[in-house]
Amino acid sequence: MTPETVSKNLAHANTWLPIPAKQVIYALSTDHYPWSEVWQDLALRRDFTGVLEAREGDRRAQALWLSGELVGAYGQRDKTLQEFSQRMPRALLKLYEADPALIQLSWQARNQSAQVLPQAWPEAGQYIAHGGFTGVLLGGKQREAVSYWQSGAPVGGKPPGAGMPVAIIGKLMPVTPAALAEFWNQVLGYAVRAEPALPRAWESSAKALVDQHPCLDPFIHEVWLEGGRIQVAEEGDPTELAPALKDVFLTAAQKVRFPVATLRDTPLSAQPLWASSGLAHQAGELQ
Repeated sequence: MTPETVSKNLAHANTWLPIPAKQVIYALSTDHYPWSEVWQDLALRRDFTGVLEAREGDRRAQALWLSGELVGAYGQRDKTLQEFSQRMPRALLKLYEADPALIQLSWQARNQSAQVLPQAWPEAGQYIAHGGFTGVLLGGKQREAVSYWQSGAPVGGKPPGAGMPVAIIGKLMPVTPAALAEFWNQVLGYAVRAEPALPRAWESSAKALVDQHPCLDPFIHEVWLEGGRIQVAEEGDPTELAPALKDVFLTAAQKVRFPVATLRDTPLSAQPLWASSGLAHQAGELQ
């Protein structure tokens, strides 16, 4: 932030979205730390990514920074940060660092309308995960639970409680059968390098799980192994295929004692489907 930023025209957000703090830098009152010193301090934080929150009585505002650049603010439609501070001369302030992804997701959602989902939580979770949702999930009648998602996996915030109605701000990018097959073939490929017996265990596990996952029935021919690669029917339902492919692999891995946690050290962990696949839980990342 440069000194000129204080007088720079502000972009605005209509929706206040709480952003979890990675590290609180300070929490204080402008009675003891005037606004002029706040701006001077921020000017020295050239790579700052985070949030400045201000509250005075029933008024509140927040300004967001990303890599030292002022992104915008939520408040009283102030034209500049100077006006932002003049409206709250005796504010309680909190400055904190935040994850860059959450700053971006929050700002992208700033003026979008929320779409209410037909299911409550956690039933709506499968729709979110298999829809490859990227955006903000609002839970509760007062939308008191706010969480951030990328490619169908949570990346921060407060998840909804059981039974809460939920709404989303963002994009659904449904996962296709082909994308699921490609991901699980990559998983199988990495695992086979360490345990060559895994494909045989995969086939026996698929047969054993038919009652739980009818799409694994060989007579239906929706999921099968051919030449050591997983094949899926194009018309298969991703909401049925995803849990079936996960359970088959984990059951097979257990049979041959393959350590699933080792997969987090492969490029698989950077794939969009990693978190929603259930492997992150098995690898101990989300426990």
